Amino acid sequence: MKIVNVVYKSFPEHNDPGKWIDDFGFYHGIWEAVATQQEVIFLESIDYNGIIERRGIKYLFRKRTATESSWPFRLNREIAALKPDVVMIHSLQFPVQVILLRLQLDRKVKIVVQHHAEQAFRNPVKKFVQRITDRCVQAYFFTSEGLAAPWLQAGLIRNKHKVREIMEVSSVFRQESKTDTHKVTGMTNACNYLWVGHLNVNKNPLLVVRSFIRLISAGQVDANLYMIFQSESLLSEIWQLLAQHPGMERHIHLVGKVPHAQLQPWFSAADFIISSSYYEGSGVAVCEGMSCGCIPILTDIPSFRFMTGGNCGFLYEPGNEDALLKALQQSYKADKQSAESATLKQYHDHLSFEAIAAKIQEVLSSL
Repeated sequence: MKIVNVVYKSFPEHNDPGKWIDDFGFYHGIWEAVATQQEVIFLESIDYNGIIERRGIKYLFRKRTATESSWPFRLNREIAALKPDVVMIHSLQFPVQVILLRLQLDRKVKIVVQHHAEQAFRNPVKKFVQRITDRCVQAYFFTSEGLAAPWLQAGLIRNKHKVREIMEVSSVFRQESKTDTHKVTGMTNACNYLWVGHLNVNKNPLLVVRSFIRLISAGQVDANLYMIFQSESLLSEIWQLLAQHPGMERHIHLVGKVPHAQLQPWFSAADFIISSSYYEGSGVAVCEGMSCGCIPILTDIPSFRFMTGGNCGFLYEPGNEDALLKALQQSYKADKQSAESATLKQYHDHLSFEAIAAKIQEVLSSL
C-alpha cells in the first residue's frame, strides 16, 4: 500500500528539513512505524526544495506560495503522479483543497483526513463547502469520537462510521531512573507533580496553582508542583496568587522554558503529569509524560478519556477546583508503583508508535 501524506499549509519560516523532521518526531514516528510495512511519502512545504529519505519515509519538500497552497493544482498533480492508494490530508482546515484533489485523483484512491484539534466550522460558507468535501472523503481520523461530535451534529460529517479513533501523536521519550533524573531536575523523593503547557486560558494553569495551594494547606507538605511553560501570558497572575500565600514558593516551582529535547528527565523524575485544559485535540505533553511513567491527572475531556481508557490515572471536571483537589488528594494516597505500571501499559498498548501504526494499517486496509 502506498500512502501519501499531504500538508497543504506552507511554513516558509523553516529552512532546515532535518530539523523539521526531528521537531515533529512525536508525529513522524507513527508513520515510521507504518513504513516498516507500507510505502510512506510526505509532501511538505518549507523554505527548501529537495528529497530526503529518513527511517523508511520519503519526504518531498517544495517551496510553495500562499496562492499555491490555497489553489494547489500543481501539488495535486504531483500527488496524483505518485499513484497512491491512500492520501492522508492533515487538518480539516482545507475543504476546498480536498475537493480539488478528488477531481484530480483516480476514483480508486482513498482520501482520509486527520483531525489536528480544529474546531467545527461555524461560518456558513465554510460549512457549505465542508458538506461537499465530506462526499470526497472515505474516513476521518480523530483521537476520540467525542471530538468528532460537533462535526457530526452540524452535518459537516454525515456518516458517523467514517470517524475512526486514531491517536494523533505519540512520544519519542522513554523512562529513565528516578535517581538519575532527580539529580538533573533538582526534584527530591517527595511526591512530585508536573504541569507542562502554555500559560493561557485554555490550559487553565491558575486552577492547578489554586488547587495545589489547598493541597499543601491541608497537610500534604511533601508534595511539590513543577510548572514548565513556553509562554508567559498568565505568569503575573500566578505570581500574585503565590504572593498571597507566603511559603508556597517552596512547593510550587515555576521552572519556565525547557527545550523539548530536554524534557525527558523531567517526565521521568515526576510521579504525576497534570493537565487542566478545557480542550485538546490529543495531548502531546500528556502522552510524553505517560511514556515515562508519569501517572496522569487530567480533565475529563474526550481526548483524555481516550488516552487513559479508564485504565489509569485520574480524571476530573474541567474548571472545577474542588474536583481537581479531590483528584490530587486521591493521587497523593495512591499506590504509585501500581499506578505507574498501569500507565506504562496503557501507553504501550494504545499510545505508542507501534500501537497507533497498527491501528492505522487496520483502518486503511478496511476502506
